Formats: sequence, C-alpha cells, structure tokens
Amino acid sequence: MADVNSSCISCGKLKEALEVSKREHSLTLKMVKEKIISTDELIRKYQQKCLESEKHLQQASDNTSKLETAQMKIDSLQSQLERSLQSTEPLRKNAVRLHREKSLADSAILELQEKLQKLEKLNSELMTTVKLKEEQECAWRLEKQVQAQEVQKQKKSLEKSESTISKLQEQLKKEKGWNGKYEA
Repeated sequence: MADVNSSCISCGKLKEALEVSKREHSLTLKMVKEKIISTDELIRKYQQKCLESEKHLQQASDNTSKLETAQMKIDSLQSQLERSLQSTEPLRKNAVRLHREKSLADSAILELQEKLQKLEKLNSELMTTVKLKEEQECAWRLEKQVQAQEVQKQKKSLEKSESTISKLQEQLKKEKGWNGKYEA
C-alpha cells in the first residue's frame, strides 16, 4: 500500500502539476489570444493607415499633376500676357501721346474760351455803344426833322410875313400915292 500511496501521492502531484500546467497553458493561451487580438487590431490599423497613405499618395499625385497642368497654363498665360503687353505697348504709347495732346487741346480750348468771353464782352460793349449811338442819331434825326419842320414853318411864316409886308408896302405906296394925289 505504501506503493499505492506513494503512487497516489505521485499521481496527486502529477495531477496538481497537470492542473498548474493546464492553468498556465490556459493563461498562456489567453495571453496569446489577447496578443493575437491586439495584433489583429494593430494590423487592421496598419492596413487602414496604408489605405489612407495610398489615398494621400494618390491625392498628392493628382495634386502634383494638377499643379503641373496649372503651371503649364500659368506659363502659357504668362507668355500670352507678355505678347499682349508687347502688342499693346504701341497702343499705350499712343494713348499717352493722345492724353498729352488732349491736355494741350484742353489748355488751348480754355484759352480760346477766355478770349471768346473777352470778345463777347467787348462785342456786348460795342453793341451797347452802337445802340446808344443809333439812339442818339435817331434822336438827332428827329430833332433835325423837328428843326427842319420848325424852319419850314418859320420860312412859311416869314414868307407870309414878307408877303404881308410886301402887300402892306404896296398898299402903303398906293395910299401914299393916293394921298399925294389928294394933297397935291
């Protein structure tokens, strides 16, 4: 029995060791499982990051392509702008020249307007003077006509008076002549 007991004790120890080993194995499996799960999550995150990175690389590639296209357009537009500026340079110079000529013409117009105002003022003064002169001449003509009419009246009156004097002188002579005949 001692053998059986010792074998049972050995079995018990073995069973106990087996139990400990099972528990350790179970813990190890649990740990491995957790590591697998965390590794799986890590791999998923890594794959997600890889996808995002690929997207970003694709976007960067697209943006680079767009940038190159835009740069080519900018270069094309820049050369068009330079050609346009070169072709419009004569027009710009002509516009500057025309602006300068317009400025000179405006100055000349102002001078001519000032002269015109002075001449209009002078013309107005002359017209006033002419009008006054015409009014004076008209007044003189009227006065001359009135004087002429007065002279005519005076002449007629004088002629009448002379005629009357002449008649009276004749009558007087006749009367003297008659008076002399009667006196003699």
